[in-house]
Amino acid sequence: MSIRMKLLAGGLTLTLVAVALGGFAHILNSRIASGGYAAYDETLTAVGEISTAQNSLRAAIARYDRATAQGQSSEVRRQAVDELATSLRGTVEAFATAARSAHSTVAAERIQRIEDWLQRLRRGRAALNGTAIESELEAIDGEISTSLSVLTEEGAQLRRRLELQTDTLMERVRIGIAIAVLIGLGTTLVLFRAVVPPLRRAIDLASSIANGNLQNAVEPSGGGEAAELMRALDAMQKKIASDIGRIETYMAEQETNYTCQLSVQNARFDAALNNMTQGLCMFDTAGRLAIVNRRFAQMFGMPRLGVPLRDIQLDDTIKQLLEPSPEPVFSHELSDGRIIEVVRQEIEGGGWVATLEDITERHQAEARLAHMARHDVLTELPNRFRYREQLEEALAPLEQRSKIAVLSLDLDRFKAVNDTMGHPAGDALLLQVAQRIRRCLRKTDLLARIGGDEFAIIQRAQRQPDTARQLAGRLVDALAQPFELDGHEVTIGISIGIGTGRGITQPDPSRAADVLTKNCDVALYQAKKEGGNACRFFEAELDEKVQERRRMELDLRNALNRGEFELFYQPFIDVARGDISGFEALLRWRHPEKGYVSPADFVPIAEEVGLIDTIGAWVIKTATTQAATWPNDIKVAINLSPLQFRKKTLVDNVAAALEAAGLAPERLEIEVTESLFLQDTNAVRTALEGFRALGIQIAMDDFGTGYSSLSYLRRFPLDKIKIDQAFVRDLEDPGNLAIVRAVMGLSCAMNMAVIAEGVETAEQLEILRSEGCTEVQGYYFSPPRPASELPNVLFEVAARLQDTATESRPASLRA
Repeated sequence: MSIRMKLLAGGLTLTLVAVALGGFAHILNSRIASGGYAAYDETLTAVGEISTAQNSLRAAIARYDRATAQGQSSEVRRQAVDELATSLRGTVEAFATAARSAHSTVAAERIQRIEDWLQRLRRGRAALNGTAIESELEAIDGEISTSLSVLTEEGAQLRRRLELQTDTLMERVRIGIAIAVLIGLGTTLVLFRAVVPPLRRAIDLASSIANGNLQNAVEPSGGGEAAELMRALDAMQKKIASDIGRIETYMAEQETNYTCQLSVQNARFDAALNNMTQGLCMFDTAGRLAIVNRRFAQMFGMPRLGVPLRDIQLDDTIKQLLEPSPEPVFSHELSDGRIIEVVRQEIEGGGWVATLEDITERHQAEARLAHMARHDVLTELPNRFRYREQLEEALAPLEQRSKIAVLSLDLDRFKAVNDTMGHPAGDALLLQVAQRIRRCLRKTDLLARIGGDEFAIIQRAQRQPDTARQLAGRLVDALAQPFELDGHEVTIGISIGIGTGRGITQPDPSRAADVLTKNCDVALYQAKKEGGNACRFFEAELDEKVQERRRMELDLRNALNRGEFELFYQPFIDVARGDISGFEALLRWRHPEKGYVSPADFVPIAEEVGLIDTIGAWVIKTATTQAATWPNDIKVAINLSPLQFRKKTLVDNVAAALEAAGLAPERLEIEVTESLFLQDTNAVRTALEGFRALGIQIAMDDFGTGYSSLSYLRRFPLDKIKIDQAFVRDLEDPGNLAIVRAVMGLSCAMNMAVIAEGVETAEQLEILRSEGCTEVQGYYFSPPRPASELPNVLFEVAARLQDTATESRPASLRA
């Protein structure tokens, strides 16, 4: 209960007490008045009794008088006296009652005297004569009349006194009640004025502080709890204001930070929401659309926000996709062909979110990737992976293996076309090749492209290997026909290696496929080795040759560390001077079991397995070191593989070897083959120009046997042309002689030297001299010899040249 209510209850309690006291006084006064009124009423009753008794007495007297007046007998008079006595007895009783009812002493005394008188008269009626009785009766009647007057007057006076006293008492009671009420109300008012206003101010102050108003003016005065309360509230206000100031400063800083962060987060959220690849719809707890991003509007149109899903203006199918479902993720293809991936998730607290992503392109891309994973991009044929799967499937049934044949195809001279005409032309050629191969196949045959220019065919037939042999023949004939590429006619060939499943007993299809693939590779290698444009079946002897090649590869990797390489030198002769102008360094491998191995056997292997750079560096270092011990007018020629030009440090490495050996760059010749110029022309030109800048001469080896092009002689810095021995050995052939003459004329016109290799007879030497050949080289002078035998070679060659010069003189001069 509040203090106000308590004070109010206290004041009201005081007031009620006063009212109760007044009420009690009022009740008491009423009782007093009632008693007075009862006394008065009893007096009136006594008067009535007396009047009645008087009337009775007068009636008795009247009867007695009539009896006496009529002179009746004594008996009659006696009866009259008895009746009078009886009347007097009743009158006496009435007077006794009146005496008891009368509250006036005088009236009571008179009544008592009248009663006594009547009693005496009643007792002494016999002794009385008529006159005495009448006299007594008249005296009693007079006395009664007097008593009635006295009694009536006293009763009236009594009533008046009672009324006055009652009125006076009631007035005083009312005044007392009013005074008590006023005192109670005044006390309550004083208490209210003394207590409530300070409390009200404290409450208002506290309420104002609670509402955040901390600028309230507080003037506490006096003492007591109210002043203490106001001072406490003032202190609290100041403390809260101070704390709020600090809090507001902190909150302002936090709000600034939060606002910035919120702005950034909102911007990020909007950016993320509107740059999603998925269309997003969010529904609230009532199922109304709350959020839609830009992507959804682009995909299906912009729906109206704030409406239930059923009322959204979208296609019914899209509505079904947006409905909550136990299936959270699924894909659906629309009628327009689009494939939509739907992800639906309930939100904690109610509602759900649905994202719809158009995965048509991804689905198509996945299909394309799945296709590309098993098919060649260019030809659309199954690739190596798909080929391997189908090969294992074909070899899985052991009883069906005898019907399986695999043909490994490798295009001949494809690299030349690809290098000379460019990769686009090579791709176009591969497409035409695939088309021609398809035309040679049956519907049951599987064609796959398993490499750059490598194809494979899996064939099922009852009559194997005859069916495979027939197919190989058709393929060789078909691909021997010319191809047209950008207006140019190109001729290639094909090498085919054939293996069958007959005799392959491995139960595991994967192992069986490995064996069959290896057999086809062995057969293909043999077909390529024999010149290509042919087919070969796998034979055990071919496998032995392949194994031999692999063993040679392993031995070759260790040959350099074991010191098994050695340089042989073959001289080349300056025709004009008739003397040795230099030696060509030729690499030899002294195998511990096979003896000397020809470079034609191991150099291709070294190039294939990546050893050519290491071996070539050893050749350059050894040749320059040994040539530094020769006479200064003798050069050394070193052959470089085209693969060595892939290293950008080749020129620097050669320069470092010359400097380490102390050999002048002018004494070094670099021999390169025409295949070098089919590589990156810029890189090759840069390396050749680097050699020329050092003073090293550059010779083109085997000119005319490969992909000779006059543009090479014009575009690349060359100093010498080396005619291949294939043309020199048969100079009696007019065609070969014409080629030699053409090369001589071309080199003369371009100011280049010409060296012919493969000179084995004096006649060949004489023809070349007559055609203007600058230098010659061949077994006629000396085969390749070890470095330790070069001094002997110098003498032997000098003697041979002397003999040749003598034989070539006219007979008269020789004599």
